[in-house]
Amino acid sequence: GLRTTRLLPSNSRLLGLALCGLLLTPYSYSQGVVADIETVITGGLRYYQLSTDLVSGTIVFFYDNGTLKTKENFINGKRQGLWEFFHENGQLYSTGHYIDGKREGLYKWFYESGELQSTQHYKNDKAHGFSETLHLNGTLLNRTNFIEGKNDGILEEFDIKGRLIKAETWRNGKLVKDN
Repeated sequence: GLRTTRLLPSNSRLLGLALCGLLLTPYSYSQGVVADIETVITGGLRYYQLSTDLVSGTIVFFYDNGTLKTKENFINGKRQGLWEFFHENGQLYSTGHYIDGKREGLYKWFYESGELQSTQHYKNDKAHGFSETLHLNGTLLNRTNFIEGKNDGILEEFDIKGRLIKAETWRNGKLVKDN
């Protein structure tokens, strides 16, 4: 089954680690019982600390003030499925999906106030497709296109009133024309 691991805020971490030392035996892992424990990354995979078991489940991290910082899903030590990152005020900062440890599909970023800041599509962990960034007032700041992580197409920048102020042509990650 899936496990949920919670990294404790710093003021509770010491007590949590002491409790983990008492609770985390080979028996408790085999039974799927996990106390609040930190994980470690080795060789690009995430493991339960003090164990050779790869993480499969949800891990949540918290800011020192106790608010949720990230929520990540793992299968066999790799990110899988929904990934969320939050501003310290609790508002969603970024969200996207992973497949087999690689970013895939639409990612979104948000300002602390909750308004959409930018969008970017990913394919096989590289920016791929249309990308937009918005000013805080919601008007378009810039838009461009990526192919396999490289700018390819027209990159346009706009002022806060939506007027075009810059246009560039990119091919395979290289600036071809500055308009």
